[in-house]
Amino acid sequence: MGSQFKTVTIAGGTGALGYAISEAFLNDGSYNVKILRRKPENENDCYGLLRYSISLLAAAKETSVKRFISSEFGVGYKRGILPVSDDKAKFREELEKSGLEYTCIYPGLFQEYLCWIGYDVENKKATFFGDSNTKLFTTSLPDIGKYTVESLKISEARNARINVAGATLSLNEYLEKFEEITGSKWEVIEDRDV
Repeated sequence: MGSQFKTVTIAGGTGALGYAISEAFLNDGSYNVKILRRKPENENDCYGLLRYSISLLAAAKETSVKRFISSEFGVGYKRGILPVSDDKAKFREELEKSGLEYTCIYPGLFQEYLCWIGYDVENKKATFFGDSNTKLFTTSLPDIGKYTVESLKISEARNARINVAGATLSLNEYLEKFEEITGSKWEVIEDRDV
């Protein structure tokens, strides 16, 4: 099934995730791709995630955007966990009330940033905070781009929250992959007091 959408505008299309999404739309070849890039007035300019997202939503409504795919990338956010979770939950509520058609895509952790959760590739060290058999849902940035493109082609993605995962592996299973790729045994630190 083809897409009813002909032009896509990607806010932040030159950042890590935005670039992967832009590249996926360009590689698909079915869309006119426009990139929005906000140039900060100075390097310390911090606009705030919620405020920035609300501004994008208002601009989308003003310009008659057909579908808004929000930057929900990560996991399904609940209030009270972290300030960013509260902001994401507030924005999702605003999006759902906006009257715009929308899609929220939840791909879990970005595979390219597993170092943020304890994998130190340079030093071949893994630090586990909690149960190392816990399964994680992860997706690579290029695959997130492809899922985003495909979400415009399927009717089930209209006004929906979509959970996707490129892989579902435990912390130990990711460690095995890192050891296999690097060809060496890694040091493991287990910090269960967190």
